[in-house]
Formats: sequence, structure tokens, C-alpha cells
Amino acid sequence: MTRTIALAAVLAFAAGCKQESAPVAPAGAPRAPAPPVEAKGRLQELLKTDTAFVGYLYTADKPSIVGGFKGGMLQWRSDPQSHSVVQGRADVFTWPDKRCVGFEQKNLFMPTHGPERYLVCEALEAIKHRNNLPRSQDFTFRRGDLFLEYQPPQGTGYSQIYYLGEER
Repeated sequence: MTRTIALAAVLAFAAGCKQESAPVAPAGAPRAPAPPVEAKGRLQELLKTDTAFVGYLYTADKPSIVGGFKGGMLQWRSDPQSHSVVQGRADVFTWPDKRCVGFEQKNLFMPTHGPERYLVCEALEAIKHRNNLPRSQDFTFRRGDLFLEYQPPQGTGYSQIYYLGEER
């Protein structure tokens, strides 16, 4: 009897709650623009000017990453010779030591894992980072330095850091 009363009370409460849902756009309708990104400092400048960039690992004569901002989107290409581009709406990601603008997406080949992230970051304090094998390399950034970072899905590898340079 007590369970029946409790169940009836829960159902009555749930029925009285007003549920609001976002309107669904018809198929093929243009999407509403995303809210503006709240980037700050040098990241805000990059985003506003639709800046193109390259990422370097060892020397500045051979880029490892080519990308840029265009209309609030971040485009990222890990092979400078290829035409395939990964892109997504730029959003802000913040950690205690860095602020980043980038996007995250699910990797279709790893549906049970979390998203991977493509980021352009600014150091908020001094950062020392070691890229792990197979290309062990130490990075040191001072406050205000910009760099690129790829974060694979959690549990599938290590973050990869690249020096940020201007596209030539």
C-alpha cells in the first residue's frame, strides 16, 4: 500500500513538471549560428583574424600540422601534403595552466571511447611537457606562449604538443 501511494505521488509530481524542449528544425534547414566563443588574449586575436598556422615538432622547415581559424571554425590537417581536413566549431577549454580554443569529436573507429580534442593553446603559467614515445621530446613554454595540442580519446594514448608558427 505504501509503495502504491509513493508511486502515485511520484507520477503526479512528474506529470506536473513542465518539460521544455528545443524546437526541432526541419531537415535541410540552416543551423543557427553558435554563440560566440569567449576566448581571451592572444587566442582571441587568432580567432578574430581567421589566422592560418602550422605546427612544428623538431625544426621550423618541416611542418607537422597545418590549420587555421575560419568563421569560428578550427581546421586541422595532420599531413601538410594531404587534402583531408578535420574541422569543428571552435570552443574554449580551460585548465589551470592553459587556455585553449578548439573542438572535440568522437573518433568513429573508437565508438566506446571519449572524444579526441584539437586545440590551439596559450600557456597561463610556465609549462614543461614531454611528448612520450615514439617521438620523445621536451617542451617548455613561458606564460603567454602559444602552442598546438592534440588530445586522443582518454586511455588510448598521450597528448601530442607542437610549436605554433605562422603559415608560409
